[in-house]
Amino acid sequence: MVEQKKLLGELLVENNIVTEDDIQRALRYQNQYGCKIGQALVSLNIITENKLLAALRYHCGLPVVDLGNIEIPPQIIRLISGEMAERYTAVPVRIEETGKGKTLLVVMSNPSDLNAIEELQFIAGYKISPVLAKESDLQAALLKYYDIKTRPIGAISVSLEDDSDAGEMTIIQGGEEIRIVLNSEEKKELEKSQEDGSGEGQLKMNYEMVLKELKLWKAVVKLLINKGFITMQELEESLTKKDE
Repeated sequence: MVEQKKLLGELLVENNIVTEDDIQRALRYQNQYGCKIGQALVSLNIITENKLLAALRYHCGLPVVDLGNIEIPPQIIRLISGEMAERYTAVPVRIEETGKGKTLLVVMSNPSDLNAIEELQFIAGYKISPVLAKESDLQAALLKYYDIKTRPIGAISVSLEDDSDAGEMTIIQGGEEIRIVLNSEEKKELEKSQEDGSGEGQLKMNYEMVLKELKLWKAVVKLLINKGFITMQELEESLTKKDE
C-alpha cells in the first residue's frame, strides 16, 4: 500500500516550525482569501518566506531557484506567453540538457498542477520540470519580464487623497474593499463653507487635522493587519457594529 503524503501543515507542525493554533489561524485566512496554506502562514507573519521555501523543498522534493539573482534571457522568456505566465503564475528559467533530451525549468506557484504542466509543455515545445522559488521573487519576475502586476495574498493597499474626497480611507486586502469615512459631518461643513465663503480658514485648519488623523489611522490599521492582530473581516465587523 502506497503511503499517503503528508500535508504541508502537518509537516510544519511535526517539525515544530508552527503550532496547531497557527495552522488553524492560517486555515481561516485561507478560507477567507482563497490562498494556499503556505501563503497564509507568510501573510500572517507566522513563518518567513525562507522557512516556507525550505519546507516546500522538502515536502515537494523539488529544486529551488533564486530568481532574485539571475537574469533570464529573452529567448527563454518567449517560450511561455504572458497569458500563460499569468494564468499559471509561472516563469521559465533555463533549458537543461539531460540524458532524455532538453528540459525547460519553470518556476511555478503550484508545481503540482499537472494540467498546467501539460499545457506549458505543449506551448513551449519542451518537457517541463517545475522548480520552486520565493513567492515574492516569482511575483517580481512576472513584473520584470512580462509586466504582469500581482498582489501578494493578504497585501494591503491604503489610499488617501488630499482632495475633496480626503475624508475617506480605502483599505483593500485579499480582493476585498472597506471604505472608512471619518468626520463626514465636518467634511460637509467644509464643502458648504467653500460655496458661501463663510469660516473657510478655521474649517480648513480643522480639515487638515482630520487628514493627519486619517494618515495616522492608515498606518495603525496597516500595521495591525500585517502583524496578524486583526483580519479584514474582523475590521469590517467592528466598523459596521452598532454601538451598544
